[in-house]
Amino acid sequence: MLEAIALLGTGRSFRGGARTPLVQFGAEALHIFAEVQSLAGTESLGFSRSERAWQARANGLDLASLTELVRRLPVLVMEPGSHALVEGGSEHRRKLLDWLLFHVEPGFAHAATRYSRVLKQRNAALKQDGANALSLGIWDHALAEAGALLASYRQAAWAPLQQHFADALSLALPELGAVQLNFHQGWPDEQGLIEALQARLAVDLGRGFSSRGPHRADWTLGFAEAHEKTWLSRGQEKCVFLAFAVAILKRFFELRGERAL
Repeated sequence: MLEAIALLGTGRSFRGGARTPLVQFGAEALHIFAEVQSLAGTESLGFSRSERAWQARANGLDLASLTELVRRLPVLVMEPGSHALVEGGSEHRRKLLDWLLFHVEPGFAHAATRYSRVLKQRNAALKQDGANALSLGIWDHALAEAGALLASYRQAAWAPLQQHFADALSLALPELGAVQLNFHQGWPDEQGLIEALQARLAVDLGRGFSSRGPHRADWTLGFAEAHEKTWLSRGQEKCVFLAFAVAILKRFFELRGERAL
């Protein structure tokens, strides 16, 4: 049951991305049907997945993308590896913040997709023979424009979210003392993104990828009694994830007036 809900709400299983193990032995595909009640009313959702393809439906109509399906059923999943929120790379910390934005900001998904597309194009241009400031100029400006919009969504979401997060941490881990939270946009605060990209151009050309931008965004936390995240036990790391999840779900309710799963 939990896996079926996760599939409807995320488009994938929390056990991994492989398709075949999800389908019962001897069956050609899996099928999930559900009715979802929200402030907008009741919707009938369907999801099918085989070894070769997937199909999603809402109220009897085919959906063109999984994005259209998961938007209808906000599900926040706690997985066995959720402690990676603390000890893992920055992508784990961006993921949960972006989950909130995906469900509460109509323009966020488009902004994130556009930025990802331009980032790939700039990275490809960095790897080309003879790449220089002139040939990268068009991609610098395109990435700066797309990145500034994406970063503005995250900055606006973080400001009210961090207080909920701090409150939840003080309840979950009172033994660690006062908490300090900081958000990093992915480039120096004193620079605009275009300036940051141009200042790092030589480094980026040498490495073949963009080292500044919202794809490098992160947030950090520290406690009065545990200044380094490596000082936390595995159980405490999971408590940090739960506290962040509680903060996100609380903010979701404030903005949408309904609860996620």
